[in-house]
Amino acid sequence: MVEIAPFKGITYNKEKVDINRVVAPPYDIISKEEQEELYKKSEYNVVRLVLGKEYSADSEENNRYARAAGFFREWMDKGIFRKSEENCIYVYEEDYNIKGKSKKMRGFIALLKLEDYGHGVMRHEKTLSKPKEDRLKLMKNCNANFDQIFLLYSEPEKKIDEILDKNASKKPDYEVKYNDVVHRLWTISNGDDIDEIVKTMKPKPLFIADGHHRYETALNYRNYMREKHSDFKGNEFFNYMMVQFNNMDERLSILPTYRLIHSIPEMNIDVMLGKIKEFFDVEKIDLPEKKSEKIVDMLKEKKNKKVFALYH
Repeated sequence: MVEIAPFKGITYNKEKVDINRVVAPPYDIISKEEQEELYKKSEYNVVRLVLGKEYSADSEENNRYARAAGFFREWMDKGIFRKSEENCIYVYEEDYNIKGKSKKMRGFIALLKLEDYGHGVMRHEKTLSKPKEDRLKLMKNCNANFDQIFLLYSEPEKKIDEILDKNASKKPDYEVKYNDVVHRLWTISNGDDIDEIVKTMKPKPLFIADGHHRYETALNYRNYMREKHSDFKGNEFFNYMMVQFNNMDERLSILPTYRLIHSIPEMNIDVMLGKIKEFFDVEKIDLPEKKSEKIVDMLKEKKNKKVFALYH
């Protein structure tokens, strides 16, 4: 059973900063060049929290994680950030274009009580230790979630969507355009709306669309904090994490991605293909040099089937 909860969110104070200059993309897609650009945009850009710079003189006491904690405290003290006075759920919306078509994705942000995999939350990929170590250091220093993971649920009845649509009919609390995507945020403080969302979500299985490393990091942080506070009751902040929830509907766009596999010891393509053939129909294609567009054409012909292209 899924347990979600409203929370007192911390947001930028629009009277103190230009919102357009303090936002940043997800930390794991920020290049060194973009990091530098974001630093120059504003001394309060969130990149300083989610992906601070590293320096040759860094130490155990002075590093990107400690600096992030310092910035966080400073910005709270200076009123750059402000904390909601009441528990809320937040409507989050993106306007984006895909293949020349305008689309709108709308979901909500709330707290999710952390559970081990298989107890309401399902994963679809394995994780690596290094990214989890990185995010855990940030959480231990800052004791905060600076971004949310992305979970999917299925509710064909669209009760929650109706609540979100109603609350999104007013002027958004925040609106910003970044990389051709318009982001909007609204606050839901109505108790009846919050209760209905919480109740409707309880029996729903959740699927991680993006955020496996951060979810497992949150579990590790929870366990770390429980060891420090052996008298924990289960309702402490470290038992929850901030999550974006989206209904599985036509507003979502699922795109293929490319995976590059390298440095496999004793790689034998024939053995691998033999194992693949146990589960898939395999068609070998001989391609002239620099004719990779032929693969694209063939995939288009099979658009109603689930097809993977493998190149070696």
